[in-house]
Amino acid sequence: MALTNYVYINGLKEMFDGTVAFLTHDIRAMLVGTGYTPDVDHLFANTPAAFEINVTGYTPGFSGTGRKALAGKTIVADTGNNRVAFDCNDITWTSPGAGATVRWIIVYRHNSSDSNSRLLFALQINDTATDGTNFVWNVHGVGVAAAA
Repeated sequence: MALTNYVYINGLKEMFDGTVAFLTHDIRAMLVGTGYTPDVDHLFANTPAAFEINVTGYTPGFSGTGRKALAGKTIVADTGNNRVAFDCNDITWTSPGAGATVRWIIVYRHNSSDSNSRLLFALQINDTATDGTNFVWNVHGVGVAAAA
């Protein structure tokens, strides 16, 4: 299966106009299952949150412990590859229990509620079953996302 990543249109617009500051705002990631179908026109985290995984060790929702803040955020001009990369440290979710399949990592600006938390990126991964071992998002060399 070819993997597809999405940049949410309004999130991109708000990163360009300064409403969302990738480096200084609270940017987080949530794990979302196979039922979610991204649309670049989705606006806020409440849409994919309806499909967020819910297993022992991962509590979904705005106040849940499952969502992780991005640390070590950078924005790099990669002139060798003609792109700008949004990057961060790898993220580990400690021992989410069995019973869910993760297909998407959703990156968003964490704000006052899910209905006010702007979606930024939907990153598809190979369907991965949670099984009680650590779930690690290895942010690859391109970073969270790249714009060329």
